[in-house]
Amino acid sequence: MTEHRTWSSLARTRGATTIGLAAVGAGGLLTWRTPVEAGVFILCTLAAGLLVPRIARWAMRRRILALPGGRAPHTKRTPRAGGIALFVPVAITLLGMGVLGDRHAWGLLVGSVIVFTCGLVDDVRGVRPRMKILMQVAAAGALLAAGYRLPILTVPGLGAVSLGIFEVPTILLWVVLASNAFNLSDGLDGLAASLAMVGLAVLTAGGVGSPLPIALAGTCLGFLHYNMPRARIFLGDSGSLLLGFLLAALALELPVQRNLPYALAALAYPLADVVVSVMRRFARGKPIFSPDSSHLHHKVVQFCGSPRRGLFVLLAFAAAHGAFAILWPGVVSITLSGVLCVVTLLTLARLASFRAVDVLDGRTPMRYMHALQRYVRKRIDAATTAHEVERAMQHFIEGSRVCSVTIGTHEIVNRHGCCAEAGPDDIPFGAGACETHPIRMMVGHAAWSAPRGDARDVLRRERETLVVQMVRCAHARLLQLDGGTAWPPAAERLAALN
Repeated sequence: MTEHRTWSSLARTRGATTIGLAAVGAGGLLTWRTPVEAGVFILCTLAAGLLVPRIARWAMRRRILALPGGRAPHTKRTPRAGGIALFVPVAITLLGMGVLGDRHAWGLLVGSVIVFTCGLVDDVRGVRPRMKILMQVAAAGALLAAGYRLPILTVPGLGAVSLGIFEVPTILLWVVLASNAFNLSDGLDGLAASLAMVGLAVLTAGGVGSPLPIALAGTCLGFLHYNMPRARIFLGDSGSLLLGFLLAALALELPVQRNLPYALAALAYPLADVVVSVMRRFARGKPIFSPDSSHLHHKVVQFCGSPRRGLFVLLAFAAAHGAFAILWPGVVSITLSGVLCVVTLLTLARLASFRAVDVLDGRTPMRYMHALQRYVRKRIDAATTAHEVERAMQHFIEGSRVCSVTIGTHEIVNRHGCCAEAGPDDIPFGAGACETHPIRMMVGHAAWSAPRGDARDVLRRERETLVVQMVRCAHARLLQLDGGTAWPPAAERLAALN
């Protein structure tokens, strides 16, 4: 009964905000649709709204959860299986389209099943990035088998460009890029589903005649009812990858004379974020698939002061790109979109401490830090005793200028004393009195301490992320070995290490 009251109060307090948030996308879609398709929109909205609470309770029982701590901004365990609520109405719609004779619907359905299944497995167990890309390529292959083609690409200023032998690679690259771009953008409550609704409105205005945008927009609206800040359920990879895949497939249905401008406008923010993320990670010497907390939506929230205000700013950014493509298709829309992106990045650089000098200065130190993390993680994974795990963590904290790490009642200290005196001289992590940072754990407790520094320092934030990851890795390994309770006293450990 208590849980039922929680969901009911959530619906009462967020209903008006959700409807206002979706007004642009839903209104744009219904303007160009028949009453029958408006009914489909309403049915999908209700279906998703009814499914989400039940899926949330199921995910809580199955422990398909996003845990707090690390990069996560939420403060409690949250279900991350919201993609199921998107997939069910979409799959039923595609089945109906296939039965009615739409030859593209079967390819969309097969591709959706592949992407959704891969994302759901990633939410439950984790999937390697290479495997996810292979599954996305397989989903794109299903689109090709169903008859999706892109023989001509209309480039503003250049006219129609025949792709020839590059047609299939372009489709594969587009599907993979769009899917992962939406996955990266799902780092703020309500953002991915809201961006999808704006993108669907743009694609519909561009001439996509499939009824799928109606069903998908209604499903997103029903899901947003529970995904607004502070969200009670997350899309997870199953939902974000599915949204990116479906928008990429719908973009392939655009008329030839306007395919590129409308496709770029429909995915304006996800594509901008993935480009900036790849450039940032390359400059820091990090793998391009490694997670961090420096996405554009993180910077916007930092500047705006709250997730809700940041969400509306990003939606205005996406809607502006869509308006440019609808009102001035061609060179003008591309130019205005480019100017808007540059102005946005410069504003964040000025007001949200997104400084290029921090990235360039941190390139060599961060490469060292990530190499150290990979080395120590291998040692922890190969450890057969708690003492070996401790020695590996000792190596990590001395190399990363951390004063100490505490797991449960046991502490690993830096043998060199203050971490301002340890580690390579080119790691500018600051100096001063140490401060302790607690780490949220499912079992037990943990913390780490380091010298105080500028909270806005990009390198400092990156180090914090790496330290939290390594502490959790060591904690998990200790639980596997002996429950984390068989460590010798601190004096004996220090004597053995020396």
